[in-house]
Amino acid sequence: LDNIRSIHMGFKHACAATDQGAFCWGQNDKLQLNLGEGVAFRDYAHQADPNARSPMAIGYETTCTLAPMDQKIFCWGANEGGSAAPTETALELNAVERSDLNPGTVTSIAMGKHSGCALEADLVKCWGDLRRGLVGDGGAWVWPLVVPPAQ
Repeated sequence: LDNIRSIHMGFKHACAATDQGAFCWGQNDKLQLNLGEGVAFRDYAHQADPNARSPMAIGYETTCTLAPMDQKIFCWGANEGGSAAPTETALELNAVERSDLNPGTVTSIAMGKHSGCALEADLVKCWGDLRRGLVGDGGAWVWPLVVPPAQ
């Protein structure tokens, strides 16, 4: 791999953001390599998304990244608790656009086990399974939630 911009580790997979896109390797049992069904794993780097660049984030079994041409965020892999795409009902997904995040405004992404957050302009937006106090408002299963400023 050339021109690696960042590298990220999940539970059973890893990805690198390069000038040539996102390359991932490891387990694919939850579609976390964006390979589709039927491929259990890759022990070498697979081009998961030729358009993906940093920022990139990997959760437990989910990957989210930015497509620089149109500044949209795409996620793939496990969707438990809505971690990849809250509006989708499938438990595992190939790359899907996060239409609830405004293109061109996301500068940072963070992923957890079944949830994620993005810095969009000056707002933090979180989604997925937020029942364990990840946002601090007592809510659960919301998408996206704007995190209130500190009091």
